[in-house]
Amino acid sequence: MTGYPAERGAADEFVRAARSSYRLSGKDAVAWLRARGGDLGDLPGAGSFHMVVEELCGGSFLGRRIWHTAGRLRYLGGGDRSEHRLLLQVDGAIELTSRGQRTTVTANDVALLRSTAAVDITSDAPSARFEVTTSIPPNRRAGPVLLLPASAPTPAATALASLVNAVMNAEPAPDHPVLSALIRAIEAAVDALVVERSPRSTASRSAHRAYEEALLFIRTWGHSPTLTVPVVVEAMHVSRQYLTKVFTDRGTTIGGEIRRHRVRLARRLLAHGLVSVSEAAEASGFSSILGMRRAIRRVHEEDRAAGRTEDATDQASTRFHAPS
Repeated sequence: MTGYPAERGAADEFVRAARSSYRLSGKDAVAWLRARGGDLGDLPGAGSFHMVVEELCGGSFLGRRIWHTAGRLRYLGGGDRSEHRLLLQVDGAIELTSRGQRTTVTANDVALLRSTAAVDITSDAPSARFEVTTSIPPNRRAGPVLLLPASAPTPAATALASLVNAVMNAEPAPDHPVLSALIRAIEAAVDALVVERSPRSTASRSAHRAYEEALLFIRTWGHSPTLTVPVVVEAMHVSRQYLTKVFTDRGTTIGGEIRRHRVRLARRLLAHGLVSVSEAAEASGFSSILGMRRAIRRVHEEDRAAGRTEDATDQASTRFHAPS
């Protein structure tokens, strides 16, 4: 699955991103698509095809906000087997065709396109969508196109759309740590969206699955001060007693994981020195600087007692920001 800062090495924490914007039509649109492993189909009126693209590349992340007129776009496949292109349809409808399979995608639907498969995207009217290249775990991969429909906007889809918009509209420079943190949040939102939309039976969900999904929810929403233990329990559709036992059986607690995630976010922001202490506290979900300092000290002590080793970034921020 797409990585998250807490599981990546210190050298991967800081992403330098490159952002580009394009307004293309006709031959220019064809050239842009071909440079990215695609092409423009031969529908009538293709010569008057227009598209507007905002593109952000950083590390292994690739995200695009795309609007285009009626036409047929082709992705020629040949990408990494573990990668998928996630489409979150924002407006209008498109039809995806791959290996004889036709799938209609409407607003708020999500489609996963396997990077190795050739896919045609056809629209009869202007449409808009987000595209994010991501890795999908083997147990969630299917055919060349997997549709995850939605009858209405859902929390993960809303979060993903908001985050992509925030990144595309962001004022910080491409190498600013805040932008890096937003990219990591997008990756977590993609994971959450796949979990949210994937068919599953709650009754037959294993304790391990419940634990992983709860952690994923915490990683997606942990930056928000409104995230509490009851919110996590409600989102998992299980009893508080059951989810508490799932976590205690693994030597942790729901509240402890929320705190640990917020501390990780704060440490990453503080280590780069480009945000103030108060800004880091607010961006990490803490209600105050004092609360952040206490949480950092508590997690530091818990790690030391458990024999867990902090990476160099965490050690530096702990030394600097632990309360006296």
